[in-house]
Amino acid sequence: MKQTENLPVVTFSLIGINVIIFLLETVAGGSEQISIAVRFGALYLPLLTENGEWWRIFTSMFLHFGIYHLGSNMLALYALGPNVEFVYNKSRFLIIYFFSGICGGLLTICSEISSGQYSVSAG
Repeated sequence: MKQTENLPVVTFSLIGINVIIFLLETVAGGSEQISIAVRFGALYLPLLTENGEWWRIFTSMFLHFGIYHLGSNMLALYALGPNVEFVYNKSRFLIIYFFSGICGGLLTICSEISSGQYSVSAG
């Protein structure tokens, strides 16, 4: 078995992608600016229903509001990701990651529909 097979490559790649997108948000005007988050693909129900922008369920998984939001999410991913990646393998870990993120987006949509209150969400 190669030494690299045990490295949590998917975990580190996901952390890298999230950090790069955060830096792009910051350069564009700030990760805590709602307009920037929306421009980068944050989840906002009226844009899904009125404009058909369903891709926001996916893109919002990679956006974070501020360094603390990013830091806590990436710390959790760093702490849990390697174990999940090792137990389930790299491709199943990616499926679990994306499935969880999409389910989170769908639950956010259901909550907003039932409450009638809309917010911009990410992460």
